[in-house]
Amino acid sequence: MDAMTQAATEASAHARASFRASADAFITTVEQITPVDLARPGLGSWSVLELMAHATRAFLTIRQMVAAGSSGPPPEGSRLLATPADYFLALPDDPVVHEQIAQRGVEAVAALGADPVAGAVMIAREVLTQVEMTPDDALIVHSTGHADFIVYLPTRTLELVVHTVDLQRATGQEIRVDRVALQDTLHMLVDTADRADPVALLLALTGRQQLPASYNVLG
Repeated sequence: MDAMTQAATEASAHARASFRASADAFITTVEQITPVDLARPGLGSWSVLELMAHATRAFLTIRQMVAAGSSGPPPEGSRLLATPADYFLALPDDPVVHEQIAQRGVEAVAALGADPVAGAVMIAREVLTQVEMTPDDALIVHSTGHADFIVYLPTRTLELVVHTVDLQRATGQEIRVDRVALQDTLHMLVDTADRADPVALLLALTGRQQLPASYNVLG
């Protein structure tokens, strides 16, 4: 095995382990959510139930993207997303898009079934198995471009890490985040800082000034 192949193999193993750790943390968090918790405020306009449903979309989008992919060439004119950060940088910063995301969180509740907690856990476990069987170079086609599966997977890790913490905060649980998954998430967020003000982030991280209340590298 040459050095380039070895590096790719190690990067793949790391991305997969990081995703699994973030998924395990999501499952552990969701299993502690009670029926009373589900009606509590979650994030923004979402209840805890709707926030949980939105977080579950990190798994459902893998299922959908892998099912829709192919082994052939990407669609003509599709942009190559070479890194996870490219995916986030390509997302439109548009209030209409944010409204659509909020609405999809509400609509995703139906996918959880009559027992939302059990439904979310079942989806997570099913997709974990699917991830294990999906090759690194499976083609993922998104509205913003296309990427290999192993490039797309860390974007789901970020979504799970962020929204698992959201769920823990909303339900009064102890904040528990896998160290490696958290580091990977922070690296991706720093890589997307050009969407906001990277100098402001630098100054905040080094204790020189506070970030504005509306600061958000994801738009």
